[in-house]
Amino acid sequence: MNQDKLLAAIIDITSQRDHDALGNTLMSILIGLVPITRTSLYRILNENVQHILEEVVCFESQKNDSNEFKQTQSDTPRIIEASDRIKSCITKKEVFWQDSNHEQYSKFLAPIFYKNTVIGILALESDHQLSNYHHLIQDIIKIYENCIFSLNESEQDTLTGLRNRRTFDLQLSKLLEKLDIAGNKKITSNNNERRFLESKTASWLVTMDIDHFKHVNDNYGHVYGDEVLLMLSQMMKKTFRDTDLLFRFGGEEFVIILTTITEDNAFLVLERFRETIADYTFPKINQVTISIGYAMIQHSDFPITILDKADKALYYAKENGRNQVYCYEKLVREGKLKEETITQEVELF
Repeated sequence: MNQDKLLAAIIDITSQRDHDALGNTLMSILIGLVPITRTSLYRILNENVQHILEEVVCFESQKNDSNEFKQTQSDTPRIIEASDRIKSCITKKEVFWQDSNHEQYSKFLAPIFYKNTVIGILALESDHQLSNYHHLIQDIIKIYENCIFSLNESEQDTLTGLRNRRTFDLQLSKLLEKLDIAGNKKITSNNNERRFLESKTASWLVTMDIDHFKHVNDNYGHVYGDEVLLMLSQMMKKTFRDTDLLFRFGGEEFVIILTTITEDNAFLVLERFRETIADYTFPKINQVTISIGYAMIQHSDFPITILDKADKALYYAKENGRNQVYCYEKLVREGKLKEETITQEVELF
């Protein structure tokens, strides 16, 4: 094997600072170093429902009419149900491979680990016997796992384990890019168009914080304040879907990106969460409440605009009694807030 090619691959994969780019690089390296015809990277969406997977990216290598290999890539996520072989690979936490003695066909499945937990599966298919490549493949997977560990550590809030502000900037920018590519129609001032769009599912930016949190720290100490933050984050993980993104901005401020949900259903989910927190008995402190504001994520908006809208709804909740949930768009429709538009590009991140 060309040592320079292998070294270049290691440099490439360890230089990635984004999970999607890291996954794509892993697949590209395997295609370049191992004679495989197809490779897929699967992610386990919920550790309690391990038979439902998301195919994050897929690479294929096929010969064209000139007998040259052509690579095709699909990075449009799709949900699949795991085969019995993949289920076995996940539950046993073992590598599986199958080399055919009667034809040039080989299959290889390997679990992807993070902190000793299986978080995904790498699947390889080849028209060659892969026996001679097993150690190379597993070494590359190990490098990939180390990169995942480093990325997660840099992107997670130390106390709560939620994503941090750095990750929020990246995730929101990626979502806006996807919405733009999808050609989402810009919401205008036309009332009929507005009502039509608001009846459909969308993504929503949610900002929330704990009411009178300074009072908690001042009267009970930061240890109990941290306990509130930790319990709140754990309840967030239990309440919201795996497709929703949860962040801690710092202090008592949290942010959520709700995906593919209507305005009314978003309100119901957030209102139920608000009630859950209000009814929960925290150690020594007893009850705390949260205020919540949310706004539609539109591809035509700048990140600072979307965050500002959600914050305006949050401030409205806090200024009108706290322990409430408000939607920015609804407040504008009711004349309680005035819609503001940024007409020139703003450099935020």
